[in-house]
Amino acid sequence: MQVDKDSQVIILPRLNSLDHSTEHKIINLPIPKSSSSSSSSSTVSTKSYLIQDSRLFELNVIKGDNSNVRLKSGDAVKSYIFEPVIEPKGINSTFPADEDNRTQGAVLQSCHTLIASPYNFTYLLITIFEKHGDKFSRFHTLDDIRDRLSSLELGHDWVYDIPRVVFLKSLANICESIIEGGGGNGDGNGEEGNRSLSDAIEDAGDRFFKYSETKSLEWINSKIVALQQWILHSDDDKRTTNSIMSKIKKGLHDPTRNEDTSTNQEEEQNQLMDQMAMIYAIDYVCDSYIPDTKSKIISQFKYDFGKVDDYFAQLKQKQKDLEAVEANMNEVITATANTTNASATGTKKNGKKKNPVKKVAVGKGALDGFFKKA
Repeated sequence: MQVDKDSQVIILPRLNSLDHSTEHKIINLPIPKSSSSSSSSSTVSTKSYLIQDSRLFELNVIKGDNSNVRLKSGDAVKSYIFEPVIEPKGINSTFPADEDNRTQGAVLQSCHTLIASPYNFTYLLITIFEKHGDKFSRFHTLDDIRDRLSSLELGHDWVYDIPRVVFLKSLANICESIIEGGGGNGDGNGEEGNRSLSDAIEDAGDRFFKYSETKSLEWINSKIVALQQWILHSDDDKRTTNSIMSKIKKGLHDPTRNEDTSTNQEEEQNQLMDQMAMIYAIDYVCDSYIPDTKSKIISQFKYDFGKVDDYFAQLKQKQKDLEAVEANMNEVITATANTTNASATGTKKNGKKKNPVKKVAVGKGALDGFFKKA
């Protein structure tokens, strides 16, 4: 059995039933940075992505929980163990096999797992076009755009690793396009959107693209709205609530409010949840892939979160008032307890019992006989 400390497990996307084999390629793409970032380094940070046919996947590391015993790197002392199995003849195993086609198995010391999540290449193009908008403000062919992208900055050799189909899909989302010879303006929808990919690739050399910020913002907003609706309604038919919605409800909970189920209060809560879900959606989409577009999105589509801000300001004030009341009550309780204890202590000190005075009946005293009349 082999022991490997460098290899890692990767969860690949499910293949179609018709796909018996497919080629996977790993490339590194630049990580978008906000223009306000304080980092002055010229080194471009990259992240690994997986190309499978005409699809692009983002590779993220899932780290195992740390156990009590840790390695020097801080990772948990955990491993993947692949037991020896007998493979059917004709099947090529990943691990060495003996004469009986029995694999030797293996132990992977790394407890980290890579997962491939679908990634939309349009996000990366938006960040580049927004940064170098003057270079894409005119119509260019696909080949011209790729050449310009590769020459913009160091480390842009990845441009030619991206399939042309992926480029065409993304450009259709955020660019105006025309076909040489009077084909008209296309936006990737309607008749243009129904064309096959093979036809689109065939005439890509005659098609010209120009970046449109308006179209780009509309595309981003469509993704934000879709995520907002998922947050609000993904658990409508389920007993459990997704983690984002649970966090929203917990944050909006007002412990000082009566359990009133009136229509007005329910409507107010729904409006607050709508706005909170939108805030989460904007943060997730923009902060993850296109940080510089957040303010533009909020301004372009006139998103107003004043109701949420006012609610949290009121809730914060209520919590302060409640804490003040609790503090006053604790002071009263403490003062009362101290007074009670002091009174009890004083009673013990001054509470000695006096001996009762014996009363003598009249005519029974010692001198009563002396004073009797003779």
